[in-house]
Amino acid sequence: MDHDDGIRFHCNDSDGLPSVQEYAQIRVQILESLSDANDLTTMRHSLAESKKSLAAINVVRDRLMFRVHSLGTRCMPLVLEEGIKHLPDEILTLIFESGHYLSEDNSFALRVSRVCQRFRSVALETPLLWTRLSPTYSLCQTQNFMSRSVHMGLDVLIPWETGLPRDETENVEEKHRILASQSHRWTRLTTYCEDADNTFKRLGITSFPNLQYLEYNSDSGFPSLSMPSLTEVHGSLWDFVQVEIPCCSQLSWVNLRFLDNEYIDATAFSHAVHEMQSLRRLFLTMDACARVTTHDSPLSSFKPEFVPHSVRIDTLDITIKDETASEIAGPVYAALSFLLAETFSLSLENLSGGYSRAMDYLCDCNQKWFPYGYDVTIKITNPTYPHSDMEDFYLLDQLTQNCEIAHTIHLDVPVVNFVCPRQHLVANRRNGYYSLRNLRFQNCDQLTIEEVMCLVQQLMFNMDENHGLQLLEIFSCGGIRENALINLGHTLGRRLKWRS
Repeated sequence: MDHDDGIRFHCNDSDGLPSVQEYAQIRVQILESLSDANDLTTMRHSLAESKKSLAAINVVRDRLMFRVHSLGTRCMPLVLEEGIKHLPDEILTLIFESGHYLSEDNSFALRVSRVCQRFRSVALETPLLWTRLSPTYSLCQTQNFMSRSVHMGLDVLIPWETGLPRDETENVEEKHRILASQSHRWTRLTTYCEDADNTFKRLGITSFPNLQYLEYNSDSGFPSLSMPSLTEVHGSLWDFVQVEIPCCSQLSWVNLRFLDNEYIDATAFSHAVHEMQSLRRLFLTMDACARVTTHDSPLSSFKPEFVPHSVRIDTLDITIKDETASEIAGPVYAALSFLLAETFSLSLENLSGGYSRAMDYLCDCNQKWFPYGYDVTIKITNPTYPHSDMEDFYLLDQLTQNCEIAHTIHLDVPVVNFVCPRQHLVANRRNGYYSLRNLRFQNCDQLTIEEVMCLVQQLMFNMDENHGLQLLEIFSCGGIRENALINLGHTLGRRLKWRS
């Protein structure tokens, strides 16, 4: 039998498949052939023929699948090209603008303008693609970008070094003058310049009337120029006593990173943040910090001046990392204690002293609990020198008792206890857990099935459907067996999400 031609079907005209009548006829033929097979030899022969037919079908199927894949691979670029040919320029412009927002430099503009003649024409007529400027561009590039961006706001980068070829170095001042002449168009500025204030003044820049975004990485503090439209500040700062942040009253987004040997005046920092009347999002990173000052007073005696949790914001995100001591973080916590965040996040990374020491980072210098918000996330990673003297500390109990408003809690803490097993504490815990609706454990290897069942029993089984825990998530928690989660899932249904 020829395996390519051994089986043939007559197909109808509508869909290329055998009709119902043909299927019925084939079935009758098969049954008749089986009824005639009264001896073993005939049946074995029929079986062999059937296997050959099935093998032929598989060969044909494999060949057809390869052909479909090959044709699909060859057709896709043609389909895309055909679709782009009929795509209006206005839609193509929107696609290019989306690509610009998804990239961080000018690479997208340069690449998309070199695809084909039409892409280049549309790209050159899209001013947004040419708004990112830097002294690392050649003089010719700078002039071209300026002209193509028309009157749109400019995104300017001023680095420490130009990184230009030697023959371009002499044009640096000329490029600075070109950029300075359009300073009224600057809407975003990222600078790594050591003495930016003097550089701006030397170029005759006294203000940035339309600057909305400032990323400033310097050891000399933020620039002191007028920036009446500034709403977003990002900065990495070194070695200064007074915390001076420009345009405090109009800022809505602040992202600060204190690096290395910091001298942070907690009192001045508290006042600076309190003056940010429009603040909605605050991100703060303390990386290998060494000292916090409080007007020459002992750190333990620092008292916040403002009413706790009296100023509402959307996001408060704190990261403490790389050997920053809790004695240094505590006064900063106290300085920010007047904030009430809708979403609160605390990340502790690479801290010495292990998990028992990491728990000290949950309180300020006055031993007041710090994590507070409606949606709370606590993450601890890579603590060194782990200790085991934490038998009486239960993170989830402490969090719910000190942050009674939290309705959503995410915990990513591998080694810590969560729920006290002593049953006489259940009634007290219920008050602290009363507002909790969503709870996620992730990478919590110390979490036990007993703790989970205690939570389920008290917050899901013993509560009506409108109260108590509505969603429990357990992701990558090594201390809980998969079978236990499967059995619990049968009981809780959609109220449990898990991944081993």
